[in-house]
Amino acid sequence: MYTSFIMINVARQISVSNEVYELLVKRKGNKSFSEVIKENLCSKKEKVNIISLAGILKDDKV
Repeated sequence: MYTSFIMINVARQISVSNEVYELLVKRKGNKSFSEVIKENLCSKKEKVNIISLAGILKDDKV
């Protein structure tokens, strides 16, 4: 018995402003637009765990 799996890569078309397109082109380099978008949407460097900020101003006087 043989089992085969077919992977289908479905492309989607989106519209972006000229300004956004130019920003993507600058970051693109040898990468695909999908890679650039994914890197920027999923960048862990820019995200801060909100729980780590709990109580940060607790002892500060305003």
